[in-house]
Amino acid sequence: MGCKCVQCKECDGSGSVFYSFSGKYLGTRRLDDLDDLQTCSECQGAGVLEYCDHCTEEMEQEEIENEERERREMARR
Repeated sequence: MGCKCVQCKECDGSGSVFYSFSGKYLGTRRLDDLDDLQTCSECQGAGVLEYCDHCTEEMEQEEIENEERERREMARR
């Protein structure tokens, strides 16, 4: 089962968008070195608008593993 997440169309999945020096929204196109890269407000920097069941399960499993690792480290102290 593969990933079927819905990528953010605003930032093309990068999680960031450009604004010109004057504050004009540029999207994913940088026009010059003064353009500012900012977190995409549509996806809050995730690059994904909707996570699929497969990725949601993986993230939940990773979170459980991280919590268990933290508990083991705390028990060692």
